[in-house]
Amino acid sequence: MSEVVDKNPPPPLGRKVFFVNPSFKVQSKIVAALRENEYEVYVIRRWRDVKNYMTKNPNSICLISVDGQMSVQAWMAMCKNFSKDKILSTTICGFLTENALKSSARLAYSGKLAAGYNSTAGDEEQILRVLKGILDVHGAKGRRQYVRCSCFRENAFVYLTVADAGGNPSMFQMKIVDISTATVAVEVPNIFKGKFRQNMWIQNAVIVLNGRQVDTALQVFLIKQTPKGNEIAILSYYSAMPKESKTCIRHFVFDTLQKEMERSINGMPEDRTDYNIEAAGYQLVIGGKESDGSDEAGEGEAAAADDANASVEDVLAATAGAAEAGAGKAGDGDAAASVEDVLAATAGAGEGDVAGAGAAGADAASGEAGESGADAASGESGETGAAESAESAAGAAGEAKDA
Repeated sequence: MSEVVDKNPPPPLGRKVFFVNPSFKVQSKIVAALRENEYEVYVIRRWRDVKNYMTKNPNSICLISVDGQMSVQAWMAMCKNFSKDKILSTTICGFLTENALKSSARLAYSGKLAAGYNSTAGDEEQILRVLKGILDVHGAKGRRQYVRCSCFRENAFVYLTVADAGGNPSMFQMKIVDISTATVAVEVPNIFKGKFRQNMWIQNAVIVLNGRQVDTALQVFLIKQTPKGNEIAILSYYSAMPKESKTCIRHFVFDTLQKEMERSINGMPEDRTDYNIEAAGYQLVIGGKESDGSDEAGEGEAAAADDANASVEDVLAATAGAAEAGAGKAGDGDAAASVEDVLAATAGAGEGDVAGAGAAGADAASGEAGESGADAASGESGETGAAESAESAAGAAGEAKDA
């Protein structure tokens, strides 16, 4: 029997995740929670920008809140339109709605969307579990453990206070190359060249990120030489770093990535396609009648009850079926993923969530630091997205160490 070949395998460093037109609940709760769990998540406000972002970021996951801006049919027409383009066809699309969904509507649309049609009404923990399961089955994280950002455009520094032989303190500034919630890479000033040693502790350090200050101790994890002869130090945080400090760093990372992502499409023409015209006459036939899949308005309580009775496993099974049906089809997502694969990924999500870098200490940080600073300083890390040159060596280093 011939083996099924995945025409759109997950990239080694995972996939970027875009939430389009998110509701307040999705952005404030779901997006925030996924970022806390180290998924590389972005927000797109306008439907006219979606194609530009997907063109710049192939192999991404695009989760669209379909309750506004366009009709459900128009959103579907846009996703179907992606299949006509070699780059856009690598996008994995899914729908979100604040409405309760009848099982028939969910199944009908999920068969056409690799990431399914999912209701964000109801219990937030269950919604998050479903979405994490969908992201995991499509390889959103890859080997990456932490999301980091390049700081070449940011006012980001580490300050050290060092006493001379006479006990007189002096403050030194080190420019941050890139940063995550596990490690920070800095350019070592000439005065310190050759003086940093692996596993050395630096007390009373201050990290300043666009005016936000984090007081911490740092441990030297790795020293790298760049091709230009500069010295880059990879520093990990101490294990007892307060949660508030880590949250401050995480907000900086994702704020910076979001700004760089928005900057990346400057000057690109917006999408002027009229998807309502493309969607004219496009209706899903559900139960022998036409429907837009939005819960057949008017059934109210019955629809909500039907949605409540659908278990997480039912939703994930429908999504797994969509992924399986899309195997080998351009634009329909990854190759065959069984229900068992989805449920296994979801069951493991709670156990596999990234623990705080501080609690893990320097050893855990090795899972993402790797070649970080040197590559970023030499200009090899991209301007948008997580500093991927850092993460590639990071994942390999972490896996090798754990092995």
